[in-house]
Amino acid sequence: MDNRTIDEVRKNEDKLINEIELLEQENKKYKEVINKANKWIRDYMDEWNMNDEVWQDLNDLLILLEEVEK
Repeated sequence: MDNRTIDEVRKNEDKLINEIELLEQENKKYKEVINKANKWIRDYMDEWNMNDEVWQDLNDLLILLEEVEK
C-alpha cells in the first residue's frame, strides 16, 4: 500500500470510530428515556383510577419497553 491509501484507511477508520461513539451515546439516551418512562408508568399504575382494559394496555406498554431496552 502506498502512503495515500494508508491515510485514506486511517481517515475512514476515524470516521467509523466517531460514528460508533455517536451511536453509543444515542443508544444510552434512548435507554435513559425508556427507563424513565418505565419507572413513571410503574410508579403511577397502582395510583390511577382506571379500568382493567387501560391497566392492561399500560402493562403491555411496559412489556414493550422492556423488549426495546434489551
